[in-house]
Amino acid sequence: MSLPPDQLPQDVEQLSRMVLVRDARIADLQEEVASLKRLIHGARSEMLSTIDPAQASFDLGDLSTVPVAANDDRPDGGEQGLRCRPSAARNIGFLPKHLPRYDVVVEPESCTCSCCGGGLHCIGETTSEALDVVPAILRVRRTIRPRYACRACENGVVQAPAPARFMDGGMATTALAAHIVVSKFAWHLPLYRQTQIFAGYGVSLDRGTLGIWVARVAWWLKPLYDRLLAFIRSQPRVFSDETRLPRLDPGRKRTKVCQLWAQAIDDRPWNGPAPPAVGYIFSESRSAREAERQLASFNGVLQVDGYTAYKTLARHRGKSNSSPLRLAFCLAHARRKFVDVVKLTGSPEALTIVSMLAEIYRIEQEIRGQGAEERQNARQLRSGPVMRQIRTRLLELKDDVSTQSALAKAINYTLTHWTGLTAFLSDGTIEVDSNIVERSMKSVALTRKNSMFVGNVKGGETFAILASLVNSAKLNGLDPHTWLADVLERIVSGSTTINKLDTLLPLELESRAPSGCRMTKSTQTSSTSPAQAATARPKLDDEAFETFIRRRRPAAPVWSMSGLDGYLTALIIGPKFINPYQWIPLFAGEGAMALPMETTEHQAVQTIVAEYNRISATLGERPEEYRPRFSHITYSHDSFDWHTGFLLGTEFAPRLWSPVIRGHAVTGDIIAPIRALCDAKKITPPAEIIQIAGAVIKIRDYFMPRRSRQKF
Repeated sequence: MSLPPDQLPQDVEQLSRMVLVRDARIADLQEEVASLKRLIHGARSEMLSTIDPAQASFDLGDLSTVPVAANDDRPDGGEQGLRCRPSAARNIGFLPKHLPRYDVVVEPESCTCSCCGGGLHCIGETTSEALDVVPAILRVRRTIRPRYACRACENGVVQAPAPARFMDGGMATTALAAHIVVSKFAWHLPLYRQTQIFAGYGVSLDRGTLGIWVARVAWWLKPLYDRLLAFIRSQPRVFSDETRLPRLDPGRKRTKVCQLWAQAIDDRPWNGPAPPAVGYIFSESRSAREAERQLASFNGVLQVDGYTAYKTLARHRGKSNSSPLRLAFCLAHARRKFVDVVKLTGSPEALTIVSMLAEIYRIEQEIRGQGAEERQNARQLRSGPVMRQIRTRLLELKDDVSTQSALAKAINYTLTHWTGLTAFLSDGTIEVDSNIVERSMKSVALTRKNSMFVGNVKGGETFAILASLVNSAKLNGLDPHTWLADVLERIVSGSTTINKLDTLLPLELESRAPSGCRMTKSTQTSSTSPAQAATARPKLDDEAFETFIRRRRPAAPVWSMSGLDGYLTALIIGPKFINPYQWIPLFAGEGAMALPMETTEHQAVQTIVAEYNRISATLGERPEEYRPRFSHITYSHDSFDWHTGFLLGTEFAPRLWSPVIRGHAVTGDIIAPIRALCDAKKITPPAEIIQIAGAVIKIRDYFMPRRSRQKF
């Protein structure tokens, strides 16, 4: 408070001290105001080119192939210190080959020659591709349980028990529940927005109903969540952090700020054995006691920021007989304080420290992916001297700056945490910062921004359970919806018992990840093989597929892989596109396309789709290499099945196929080599096989310009 003039001291020295104190206080307040303005309006990047325009030529590298915080600066090191900006990952002209195709033929307005009036004939075509989408389809699954009774006796009625549902009396499948959970916790769509999306499909769902479903899914997955946390805490190194998660507090007219703690592991930087994972824990407290409760079973290296609770935990462990705990602090947090000083005051001393720290990150970039021993040796040889120079410089600056300045606070923070900040020098498995757990908070922040708060403590626990499992699946490259739907169905149905839950953890182990859960890479360049870009889907081999087809009731159109090849060939080269929903159920059953991936019906669907795509790709890209399937196996196989399947495939458009089947006045009898196969049980020689392949290509060329506009 300001003093009245008559109460001011008369002593000059005392007045000078008051002025200096007031100036320091004003400077602190100005720094706070500038910092708040920068948070709202300024650039948050910590790149040297942002905080110092003179450093604009520096390319700030990254310590990971996945997105990280922008705090991995690269100093000026000549040609090696610069990294060319990579080309934008644009996918121009190379759409993934595993995606189904449909054709839209655009014909000229007139096929009459403008010179002589004669008819034009097709001499070629120009093909371009564009990515299309089929919106999500809501449908109703009908479960029919026939009742059987014996006419000869009265022993009662036999009926299969009703399959278990994830919610008693509920009208939602596990797939729908998984879709809702993943939409919220992986793609950050709040429940009220999902109800609006469902309303667009003509389905009215209350937001409270969706909330009940989400809570029930968390109830089913709680044991799996506990195993995930136990797995994380069993590792020798764990990253930890916390962020706010407001919850409703009735009666206070405002929310209560609770905490969502995160514990993460990731051995990929040094090619360690543990897969990446993250676990969230909801708590109403941010105290050291809460940290002790969560990490009671953990002993090892805990990599954190400078929050007091972690230091209190380590101090208590050191004084007790419990397991020891070593803290490794985050170098990015220390550097961020100097970056803030540069942005606020333009201090050249702080900029020097930032540049020296950038050298550490450059070294880390170079040794990333090497073994722990190699990293440790490189750090001691190259990073150790740099860190000692930084410490020496900080000690010199400490005596030359005001203790109340922002630079002094940054220096004191760094020197106070120096032992933990340099822990990475003596251990190649320790990271220089805690960006691994910081990145895991981005998903939480986006979900929190859209959902704003949780309703109660149970809602916070539900948030922690589902966010942990969904984000761990994403870290391991799994499609979260496919993985969650598969795991939820296994748990609800009882096919995976509680003593085998560890096999369902979303970890990057082929023996643990449910089949079909691996995500397809989103980008593909011209050098990428289509087989590498496609998602692996469970399929049936030839023998298993033929066994399945022969047992189908009602019977399928064909009964062998060779017959399927002929059937699909006719569909692909025919006069119009046939919607797969029309013909796939004929082979695999009406509901096969909606069944879980582990079922034989669904695997049969994947077998059919793979065969369709193979034939389509060959005829579209390498027609000269096309051969009917029966010729790939052995010449001892006759072509009867293939020929029968081909003719059955023409029945989808018999009127349009009629000119070809009966012979055409212009093109001649182009189907003659295929018609010649009607003689059953004979071996087809190579020369005739080439004629059959040529006939297929000619039929395709005949129909292609005449295809109608079709949409799938």
